[in-house]
Amino acid sequence: MDTKDKKVNKKIENFKDFHRLIPEFVKEINKNKQLAIRAAVNPLLAFEELGYNLPPEVQKKVGRFIRFRPKDRKRLAELETEIYKTAGCTFDLDSPQEVETVLFKTLKMRKPKGMEEMVNLNVIQKGMAIAKKKKKKKVEKVDPLEGLKEKHAVIAPLLSYRKIQAGSSGFAPRSLYEELKAGKKKFPISKMSVRFPEQHKHEEVEDA
Repeated sequence: MDTKDKKVNKKIENFKDFHRLIPEFVKEINKNKQLAIRAAVNPLLAFEELGYNLPPEVQKKVGRFIRFRPKDRKRLAELETEIYKTAGCTFDLDSPQEVETVLFKTLKMRKPKGMEEMVNLNVIQKGMAIAKKKKKKKVEKVDPLEGLKEKHAVIAPLLSYRKIQAGSSGFAPRSLYEELKAGKKKFPISKMSVRFPEQHKHEEVEDA
């Protein structure tokens, strides 16, 4: 089946709708081994390729559902609420540009010397940096916001939020997904079956 011929164009209104459609998603994705591989690097773009339209807020919940355990999802939601309340505004906590704008323009904190720009969470992966190639010693990269701990109350919960996010690999960017789709990039695995985390508790699929 060529997914480009699939004309679904179905909007997913909320997370409950997505949750009900998981079996259908899995069935459709696993019909096409190349799509299954692309879904492994970015399932949100695989849903889009199938013709499903997930609004930004639903994408956010789906992303957390796939990437994190229930306790981490709960903690992220708690930290997000605390950060917004402390900062006095809402913003995309996963966007380096928006975090930088809020901290250094809205809240008027002074940017630490030598900090040219906000570091993307993908490069603060816990325990993934190699300090010395010869010894191959793994260390934890320091979040650039550590130096602002004493400057504003929003920094502590923001650091906690970023640490949880950095502890789980994010999805591949659209550019890589499109290269895989066009055959310009090859994945080391030639065949894959996609599964999604099981949800047994009703409260886990509510939109509250």
